[in-house]
Parts: sequence; structure tokens; C-alpha cells
Amino acid sequence: FSRTRTIFSNTAEQILSEIKRSAINFEKKLADQKDKNAEGYIILTNNKTLGNEIREIEKDLIIEYLDSICPAFEGLKIGGFDLKYILPEEIVKKRRGEELKKRTRCLSIAALILILGALFYFYNQISFALAKNSFKQEQIRKFHLQEDLNKLDPVVYQYVLNQQKRINYSLVYQDISNSLPISYKTSSFSFYHKDNNWSFEEYLYTPDDELYDNILAVGALKGAQIKDFLVNNRPGKYLRIEL
Repeated sequence: FSRTRTIFSNTAEQILSEIKRSAINFEKKLADQKDKNAEGYIILTNNKTLGNEIREIEKDLIIEYLDSICPAFEGLKIGGFDLKYILPEEIVKKRRGEELKKRTRCLSIAALILILGALFYFYNQISFALAKNSFKQEQIRKFHLQEDLNKLDPVVYQYVLNQQKRINYSLVYQDISNSLPISYKTSSFSFYHKDNNWSFEEYLYTPDDELYDNILAVGALKGAQIKDFLVNNRPGKYLRIEL
């Protein structure tokens, strides 16, 4: 007929009706290809029961029975045709294998994307934690540095003042001498500069044993260290003042 048709039916009446419909369609569409000498068509079947049922319905039909599971293949074998045949089960199996490969490939790609996403997430989390810890450490370092600067500022300021400080030796000595009792004479005196600080030291003695006055730490002598000292075998004093 005009095309291959699959008939889904279990009764001879329906199958015969489909065959007749196909014959009518062939007559309408492809009548010019029909053999003029042909009187009708022949039904070939490998189902003997079905052939008998159709023959009972349509007495004039020519029905031939072929004792073969696949008559078409048998005909090809007789004609000497080389046919490579794959069983439907093999085709289905092959398709399932291809679908399984596709699914496996898709699952592998999805799993790879998921793993990469997880790695990227953990990398970001670790990077963020490290950055946060680094920022915290930097804040702590700046805090301690600020504390050190706050402590260092007065020291540096005093150091600068001491560096800029100039001692007027004669004026200092004159002020100290004017604050001492007249009963004391100077044996020696010195100015010292140590650790950015100035100090004055003086050794005093009394030339007259009867004149021995106390030295009061007042005026220019305020904060002075005054100790009894023997100077040239005579009673005297040791005087130290931080300037």
C-alpha cells in the first residue's frame, strides 16, 4: 500500500477493515502505479488462525499463509540480500545506554559545579575570616601604638624641652650662693648633664668653727639634697640640686 501501517487490533473484522481502507487510499492516490492486469490484492499472514477468520468474513479474498516468524526476513534471505538486522531489544538497550551516559554526564557536571561552588564558598569564608582576623589584629596594634604614643608624648616633649634648655651657669651659681648662709665657703662646685637633665653639686665648708649655721632648702635651694660632709678636715656640707 501507500505506506507502512501498524494496526492495533485483536479482531479479524477490524484488521480487514483497516486493510480495505488502505486499499481504497492506494486507489485514490497511487492508482497510476497499479498493475493494470492485477485483479485485486493478496493478504499474506503468518498467523494461520487470523487468516482463517478473515477468509470466513471475506470469501473472495486470496489469503496465503507463511509458516515463518519473520516472513520479510525469509524473503530477503531467499533473494540473497545481505541484511544487518538489530533486534528491537538491542536498539532499546542501546538507547537506554546512551540515555544513561547522558544522565551520568549531566550528573557529573552538576556534581562538579556543586563541588566548585562549595569550594568557592569555603574559600570565601576562610578569606573573610582571615581578613577579619587581620583587621582585628591591625586594630589592636593601632590601639597599642596609640597608647605608646600617648605615653611617649610627654617623654618626647620633656626631652625636647631639655634639649632646648640652656643653663646660665653664672646666674644659677649666683642664685644658689645668695641663698646660702654667709658662714659657708665654697670648696668646689660642678654642673652635670645626664639623661637630658641638669644638676648642680657643691661642697661647702666653714672656716670658723664657731659659725655653723643650718642650710634651709628654700628659695633657690628648694628641693636640694643637703648632707653633712667633711671638707678639707673641716665640717661642711654636700649640696645637690636638680635644675
